[in-house]
Amino acid sequence: VLDLNESVTKALKMLRRLLGEGLELAWTPAPALWPVKVDPSQMDQLLANLLDNALRYSTGPVRVRAESTGDHLLLCVEDQGPGLDPARMPTRFQPFSQSDRSGVHGAGLGLAVCEAIARWHGSELWLQPGPSGGLCAGIRLAVPLQPGLADPSPQESA
Repeated sequence: VLDLNESVTKALKMLRRLLGEGLELAWTPAPALWPVKVDPSQMDQLLANLLDNALRYSTGPVRVRAESTGDHLLLCVEDQGPGLDPARMPTRFQPFSQSDRSGVHGAGLGLAVCEAIARWHGSELWLQPGPSGGLCAGIRLAVPLQPGLADPSPQESA
């Protein structure tokens, strides 16, 4: 079980230490998020991959936000880069697929790994144009623990 706000805050604090003070990164935690039943290390990997892409391609600040939408939690990473080439949309989650629009290159595995992590959690990874250009990439977590409910994990018998 993971507190998404706390987990993202810790990850971004470490990232800032690693990348230095010049990092333009804004974090907007959601008020009153409830814990979600996810694998913390996989969520860290997903966030690291989304941030890596955003920081590679962005020409301005990168924004990270969490929010609740009824029975789902959203975690979004928004950059100010060139966005995703519409011709690449059908292959965006395939391994070794990457956008060539900015001249930035990588292995092309980041989004494929993120999509696999999302599917493993019964959730959805999505990409859409950002409100001010660039790309908004995020996960819609479909496995929240509702406020006030007990952890549905099997209990150890006495």
